[in-house]
Amino acid sequence: MRLAVLAVSEGRDNPTTRWPSADDLSDYYRGEFPTVPVHEARGDDDGVILANWNGAAEVAAGLVVSLCRVGRRQVLAPQRVELRLLDEDLPEANPNLEFLFADMAEAITAWRDEGKKVLVHCVQAERRTPAVAAAYLARRAGISGDEAFARVRRVLPGARVNPAFRAVLERLWP
Repeated sequence: MRLAVLAVSEGRDNPTTRWPSADDLSDYYRGEFPTVPVHEARGDDDGVILANWNGAAEVAAGLVVSLCRVGRRQVLAPQRVELRLLDEDLPEANPNLEFLFADMAEAITAWRDEGKKVLVHCVQAERRTPAVAAAYLARRAGISGDEAFARVRRVLPGARVNPAFRAVLERLWP
């Protein structure tokens, strides 16, 4: 992903964040999104941890799923997956949203079946992280996307609905 972003930006980093080349975006996030660390285990699966940007650094996990920009050395884990999921209400901002949610639900299920502890995080753990966690829970528990989101909200009470994410959850897991 880093190489693709550099390719389309003619080799230039974002002037504010220095991403994608930056080793760590903590100073940027601290200034723009000052929050206390959040890292909560899924209520019915303590092997899935949901976190915000600074809570992610406090948890040891076998696999980290980053749903936001992170520095190259910011989140250390034996395995790391970075996804380009924009926190936008308009569906066209994330044209492959159904694929992303279905794929992440399947992947997290497989990683848990392998016994891996999985950390899922975004900047504030308010919209992206809860939505991906709800997709995983809906697939794993065989429940609707709405019910899964309600359960995630019990773990992350600050979770807010992104209309585009909710529509996909409802289509994939009615």
